[in-house]
Amino acid sequence: MESGEAVVLTVHGRPVADIVPRETRSERRPTQVLLAELDEVAALAQSVGVTSNAADFDVGLITNDMFDWRDILDTSILIARELLLSLRA
Repeated sequence: MESGEAVVLTVHGRPVADIVPRETRSERRPTQVLLAELDEVAALAQSVGVTSNAADFDVGLITNDMFDWRDILDTSILIARELLLSLRA
């Protein structure tokens, strides 16, 4: 297990379960950094006159349904920033 490989648990020689190593999470930016980036994206959107209705982002999920909402948020921030910067140019 230390080498990161899966192990098969057996009972009387028959496989009954796979034991797999935990996934390691990537480094997380502090919440304050995420909030600052969201503010930056909001300011960029306002500077180019982009507005949206909050209902446009409702996909019918709650945060507990999402696999890793911070990764989704990180990616969304990057995409929004790039899109808004391209509109600004």
